[in-house]
Amino acid sequence: LDNYPGAVFSQELKIELAKVLLERGERKRARELLRSVRLERVGDEYGELVVFLWRETGLDPKPVVLRFPELSIPLIGSVSLSREEEEKVLGRLLGKRMYPEVLEISKNCYFRGVALYKLGRYEEALRELSVCGDERGELFLLLTYLKLGDTKSAESFVKKRDKRELYFKLARAFFHRGELSKAKRYFLYSGESFRSYFYIGLIEFIEKKYRLAYESFSQAEKLARGNVERGRALFWKFKTLRELGQEDLALYYLKESSKTVGFYSVVAKKLLGEKAHESVNLSFPLSPSPLADRLIGIRRLGFYRYARLEAFERAREFTPSDILKLLEVDPHISIRVAARVFGMNSDIYRAVSFPLPFRTKVFEAAGRFGIDP
Repeated sequence: LDNYPGAVFSQELKIELAKVLLERGERKRARELLRSVRLERVGDEYGELVVFLWRETGLDPKPVVLRFPELSIPLIGSVSLSREEEEKVLGRLLGKRMYPEVLEISKNCYFRGVALYKLGRYEEALRELSVCGDERGELFLLLTYLKLGDTKSAESFVKKRDKRELYFKLARAFFHRGELSKAKRYFLYSGESFRSYFYIGLIEFIEKKYRLAYESFSQAEKLARGNVERGRALFWKFKTLRELGQEDLALYYLKESSKTVGFYSVVAKKLLGEKAHESVNLSFPLSPSPLADRLIGIRRLGFYRYARLEAFERAREFTPSDILKLLEVDPHISIRVAARVFGMNSDIYRAVSFPLPFRTKVFEAAGRFGIDP
């Protein structure tokens, strides 16, 4: 602690040391050490130990309630919380899927409504959310109407609120129900965005209105944020033009889609008979910096979380050589840092990422359709 005060594992080390001190009977020293711990930097795996040490040393329970409320349910009622702190606690409990506990300790209509919705108690959720007045509950109120099959109330509610996000959610619900005319109407109400025009294009494609679909996908392409969305729009322009019999132009858009990134670019390459991934020729020195060796050392000692924490904190210091070296021991770090620092279109990202990002989806699809991955 003296020599490396800025180490990513310093807070956990304080906790371990406090445990040793308490076992030796040095309760006062353990208390003082625990007071200096920044609990927001402590991993969840230390939660039970932290709660135990706090209780045994008689410290104010509030910091533990705020950081680990899921382990401190009996203590929540005994501490004074501001509204912001209470919502932080309830948000954490929702994130941990502790819905009955939320209902037990909270009178907040938004959090109660969400908990009831998550528990499938839709009638009760409707009673909470319909009188709540909290804007955060509007989406769950809409979803509750839809779960209850009350599309008339859902439409009336969305029109009254007149918000683009609610229009979009309602439109997508109608889309999945096969009510395409209503879906298209509400997608139009949801404003100009990639996702709205893309769904409108899909509806028009399903309805075999291929010229209109082409125009909608073209508009989606203009509004695309990044190459993943652009690749989707280009691919569906290819499909639409093929239905219109314009094979040459369709082939052009298929090739353009293959030059982007993401799932559709891989499908486009497959349809073109190309390899899904080409080897990348990297033209930089392949000697990693001391940072890579340090992270590899931390990881090989078994401190996976600390290695990742330090990697993300010092991401801007990475060289391409470091990223390649880390691929040998932790692909997760390698891919995340490559995307964050160099971007998803960079050679180094393409060199380390394929085929890992799609592996899970490939095997899920293979299992679902009974085909060889």
